[in-house]
Amino acid sequence: MIFSPKKIFLELFKTNLYIVVIVVVFFLWLFDVSLTSTIFLSTIFILLLVSTLSFFVSRSIAKPLEEMVESAKMFSKGDFLGRIKTSGAQEINSLAFSLNEMARQLNDRIKTITVQKNENDAILFGMSEGLVATNRSNEIIKINDRLRDFFDLSDNVLGHDIRTVIRNKSFLDFYEELVSLKLIKKIESRMEDLNKKTLLCSGVILTDQDGEFMGTVVIVNDITKITALEKVRKEFVANVSHELKTPLTALKGYFETLRDVDNKKDRIHFLNILERQIARMDSIVNDLLELSRLEEQEGKSGLSFSSVNILNLVDDAIKECKFLALKKEIKIELASNVEISFRLNKRLVQEALVNLIQNGIQYSNVNSKIIVSCSVESNQLILEVEDFGIGMKKTEIENIFKRFYCIDKSHSKEIGGTGLGLSIVKHIVGLHRGEIKVETQLGRGSKFTILIPEKQRFVRSVIRND
Repeated sequence: MIFSPKKIFLELFKTNLYIVVIVVVFFLWLFDVSLTSTIFLSTIFILLLVSTLSFFVSRSIAKPLEEMVESAKMFSKGDFLGRIKTSGAQEINSLAFSLNEMARQLNDRIKTITVQKNENDAILFGMSEGLVATNRSNEIIKINDRLRDFFDLSDNVLGHDIRTVIRNKSFLDFYEELVSLKLIKKIESRMEDLNKKTLLCSGVILTDQDGEFMGTVVIVNDITKITALEKVRKEFVANVSHELKTPLTALKGYFETLRDVDNKKDRIHFLNILERQIARMDSIVNDLLELSRLEEQEGKSGLSFSSVNILNLVDDAIKECKFLALKKEIKIELASNVEISFRLNKRLVQEALVNLIQNGIQYSNVNSKIIVSCSVESNQLILEVEDFGIGMKKTEIENIFKRFYCIDKSHSKEIGGTGLGLSIVKHIVGLHRGEIKVETQLGRGSKFTILIPEKQRFVRSVIRND
């Protein structure tokens, strides 16, 4: 037979009690105490002894149990750091060990879950996409700030039916289609003009291990810029095709005509036309390459700046355009004589000025003039090109910087304009963190003003007298 420590203790307690009783009775008899008194005194003594022993025994058992109760209360409140001390009987020690091990495992699991939750929250709220998850009752169980921004939602939408929170019809149609599938499948839908944005919604159904519907996860992407780029790309391809097709068609026609021309004078005439068309194609290709280089440079910090004499820069730009101006008997005037040193990219700014002057020549009448000026105000370089040509409508100002946009196609073809010059100017000004302004009046002319902020302090020099 196997005895536990508790049983052994009880057996010893009983045996020792019998011995104590015999010893007490013997001493009472030895001192000639009556039987009644002996029994009475023995009973009192035994009761006192039993009470004393019971008190100490109960305390030795109750104290560890009380500690376990207190520890269990701490565990129930989420405090798993405390530990129960092991003392007393083996059964109590085993129970204490089990509770301590349970607390340790719970603490480790809670830490793991907390880390995973923090990681998930960091991913969720760091996403550039909007995300919302719903349960089988269509109630929102997870949502990030990005999606709230897309649909102008408040912070307290958790637990609400998504169909009552997001009222956009396109989204609701998409969501109803998603829920109706009841199977794991990804669907997409594009929403146009939502707060001036184009959004792409992608959704999947969540199911349990038995294939039962559990909820949905919807991802919303802002594809406004991508859509705009797609539109620009399509327009660009269409415009390039059109602009290149025109001179190519002309070249083909004139080449066919040349085959049947015997007259030297007529042959030279057609060859001159061919030369102009080839030059036009060359200009278009060169301008496209320049635009591509400028766009590639945007967002980079590699643009080189140096201190440039602005008056000399303007002089060089005017000289570059003089031959074109002479063909229309247009006079180009420089309205400034104060030399200014300013930090900028000389090649690009001179190219911008040349394009503006050529644009003025293109849309000016014969025997007209163009005024070019430069100055510095409020730490900004100001370059102005004013013509007195045909001008334009106010509504056309927002379009003139678009690629291949020409106010008057006949003027453009006459002097070989590509429709890319002002677009190049805008990109160059943008690379200098500047801005370009336009003042115009139909039939009276236009004035283009370039404003470039300083990179370093400019230095004024002497007044030129020539």
